[in-house]
Amino acid sequence: HKEYRRQRQMCIRDRVGALLFMSLVLAGQLSMALALDHFGWVGFREAPVSLGKIAGLLLIVVGVVLIRRG
Repeated sequence: HKEYRRQRQMCIRDRVGALLFMSLVLAGQLSMALALDHFGWVGFREAPVSLGKIAGLLLIVVGVVLIRRG
């Protein structure tokens, strides 16, 4: 069962490539950071979402789309 899961993970990573994979990781981390700040989860000080923060995240998502089309 572990071997199948590892083969599946390697297949996904190999299929998307290093640049797209890391871009997706970065977009996911920044999305979570935005939610943590906004809601004050796990002890973070609440910091409301601003237009600039959303625009920055949107630019990263657009970058991921452009890389995917690549």
